[in-house]
Amino acid sequence: MNQPRKALFSMDCFDNDQPNIEGITYGSHWNGWACPYFTYENGLIISQLLKDDEQWCIDRDLPVCSLVYDPLEDAFIYYDPNYSDEEGDYYTPSIIDGVKYYPIGAFGWCWSEVTTEGEQV
Repeated sequence: MNQPRKALFSMDCFDNDQPNIEGITYGSHWNGWACPYFTYENGLIISQLLKDDEQWCIDRDLPVCSLVYDPLEDAFIYYDPNYSDEEGDYYTPSIIDGVKYYPIGAFGWCWSEVTTEGEQV
């Protein structure tokens, strides 16, 4: 298995002024998309970025998705109202090099690994 390495990640749905999010990767891909892991702190940033996009969804009469942290489960939970019969996607942590990392959207979201300038790798 590859060793994890630090990298920056973004998604097309993020605005140009939104930050690239630091995480780690093993170099895995799902349908061509990156499969990152994030610290708790960066998970909260992702949660806020999605919350900031709520108005975009509301303006276009689209369902509002959310990512919340549940301390009892020690998991980030992604709720998508398009699938109301589901309880959400749970992203529980792995300990990697002594740090908790959450695979938020790994193997399911369209993450891209990017350079510090925001260009796709």
